Amino acid sequence: MPKVRTRIWNGESAKYVHLKLDGHYTKIVTELSGKVTVWTSHPTDITARCRNYGWLRPHYARVPFGTVVLGELYVAGRPASDVKTALAEEWQALQFSAFAVETMPICAPLEDVATFCTKYSIDFLPWRRITDGDTVEALMEKLPYGAEGYVLK
Repeated sequence: MPKVRTRIWNGESAKYVHLKLDGHYTKIVTELSGKVTVWTSHPTDITARCRNYGWLRPHYARVPFGTVVLGELYVAGRPASDVKTALAEEWQALQFSAFAVETMPICAPLEDVATFCTKYSIDFLPWRRITDGDTVEALMEKLPYGAEGYVLK
């Protein structure tokens, strides 16, 4: 069953909802020196296996030095267990979508995070503001194929 995660931050309820894909948590670091590294949650450096993917190019060409982008490494419509195989066999279907920029202020509105990612050609997970009429049931009815659930922020 797809998951819905709620969050209370500093006593406030969630303001946003975005998709949670069935993938692997991934951190892309553009260091102050300009070196780019890709890390899994373990942390394991998988940079060498990611170098040929188009989604990594903006981090070399455009993203400001010192930026850390958090996201999901996934294969659309496939389970998270396929990500390791996709990396090993260099599947072109392997994708990365951001859900946060760790180096932005923690209180930055999600609109600002999405704008940052768009500015630097980084795919950002679909999201929107929560409205008073939103219910968990209504969100789950609209869950796109291949999504694991939603994250409320």
